[in-house]
Amino acid sequence: MIESKEVHKGIFQIEWEHKKMEMEMEDLNQKAWDIQMLFFSRERQKYLNEPNYESMIAIQIGIMEQTIAVLDKTHRKNVENCKKLLKKLGKFSNQKDVANYTLSCNLREELVAVSERKDICNAVGSKLTCEKIVKERYENMMQQQKLTNIAKEQAEQISILQAEVERLRMKTFPALLPM
Repeated sequence: MIESKEVHKGIFQIEWEHKKMEMEMEDLNQKAWDIQMLFFSRERQKYLNEPNYESMIAIQIGIMEQTIAVLDKTHRKNVENCKKLLKKLGKFSNQKDVANYTLSCNLREELVAVSERKDICNAVGSKLTCEKIVKERYENMMQQQKLTNIAKEQAEQISILQAEVERLRMKTFPALLPM
C-alpha cells in the first residue's frame, strides 16, 4: 500500500512537473513571440550587430562637427555680405533722401508759381472765357452749315444718278405699253 501510495504520489508529481513544463513552454513561446513583435529601430539593430558601434558613432559625430563648422563659416560669410549690402543700401537711401528733399523744395516753388499764374489767369480769364464760348459756337454753326450743304449736294447727285439709271433701264428694256 505504501508502495502504491508512493507510485501514485510519483505519478501526481510527474503530472505536476509535466504541467509545469507545459506552462513554462507556453510562457517561453509567448516571450519569443513578444520578442519577434518587438520593434527594433535601425539604430538598435546597428548597436546589436555592429562590433565597433562606439567608434562608428564617434566617426559620425566627427563628420557632423565638420559639417556644422562649414555651415557656420558660410553663415558668417552670408551675414557679412548682408551687412555690406545694408551699408550700401543705407548710403543709397541717404542719397535718395537728399534728392527727395531737393525735389520737394522745387515742387513747393513750382506750386507757388502755378498758383500765381492761376490767379492771373482767373483775373484775365473771365473775358477770354466768354470769347472762347462765342468762338466755339460760331465754329459749330459753320461746321453744321457745311455739313448741311454737303448733304444737299449729295441728295442732288443721288437724284441725278437715279434718273440716269432709270433712263438706261428704259433704253435696255423698253416697256411694252398698251396702245
